[in-house]
Amino acid sequence: MGSDCIPPFWHEDGDVILSISDPTTKAEQTFCVHKSLLRFHSLVFRDMMNIGTEAETRSRYPVIPMKHDSVEDVRALLTALYRGL
Repeated sequence: MGSDCIPPFWHEDGDVILSISDPTTKAEQTFCVHKSLLRFHSLVFRDMMNIGTEAETRSRYPVIPMKHDSVEDVRALLTALYRGL
């Protein structure tokens, strides 16, 4: 678990990892979150998790690559979902 694996973007009881690669630095940012929250708020995530995705598995968590999203956008989404902002 790296320095990016801290709350509020890394939940020890989460069950899916969102992975974002910075296109300029190639650095990876990961977020361990809850499938149920993503499913509840997003039809896209619900459909992805219901029909399956190309997610790879790291240890016990499936990993969903967020290929066309920025770290800032995913942080903003998770902040809104978890904090209701």
